[in-house]
Amino acid sequence: MTRLRSAGWSGTGDRLISGKLRAIEGVGHAVCLPRAGKAASPLEAIGTTEERVLRVRQVHGTRLVEWSEPAETIPEGDGVLVRRPGAWAGIRTADCVPLLLVGEGALAVVHAGWRGTLAGIAALAVGALGGEARAMTAVLGPHIGACCYEVAEELGGRFRERFGASVVRPNGHLGLGAAIRSDLERAGVMADRIFEGAPCTYCDPRAFPSWRREGEGAGRLLTLVGFE
Repeated sequence: MTRLRSAGWSGTGDRLISGKLRAIEGVGHAVCLPRAGKAASPLEAIGTTEERVLRVRQVHGTRLVEWSEPAETIPEGDGVLVRRPGAWAGIRTADCVPLLLVGEGALAVVHAGWRGTLAGIAALAVGALGGEARAMTAVLGPHIGACCYEVAEELGGRFRERFGASVVRPNGHLGLGAAIRSDLERAGVMADRIFEGAPCTYCDPRAFPSWRREGEGAGRLLTLVGFE
């Protein structure tokens, strides 16, 4: 776990915790790792229940859903907003970026793959949270890093045009985190309140699922955030 701690993350068995978010009073979170044969569900492990968590049917879009009451059906979207005490939100990823945002009396968790990132889902989430963007905290969870994420030249060109040349390395590797940081800063989030440094999901097959490495059968990380 040394590498995780050096980047502000620590491991607790089948969960990862961000030191930056843990320091915010009243906000709970966890990145739950897929493990076979677990005795307890991830929700039980963090002290909540299925009824208190809103999850969405993710479609690589930009729709953000606000938690109101337990839904009879799972809504379609790629981000969840929370404003109520005791309410939690969750998204699943396997290489895409789980983005956690903490605003004034509001939280969000966002699924940001390359499509959503290009479409500006990070900035849309900042706007949807409301309040002072400069006071928000943003944490990017484990995702495929620029070390491993090679993309086609056409896609790389679209990212360069949208976010600047630095988000794509000369070898054609894309930095999703760098692109999201750029979008957040344009939306008004302060650079020193945006925290990257999470592990790369592709690099460590023993710890993380990766769609690019394993294909459709890859497991999923479950990223949760809520008011305790």
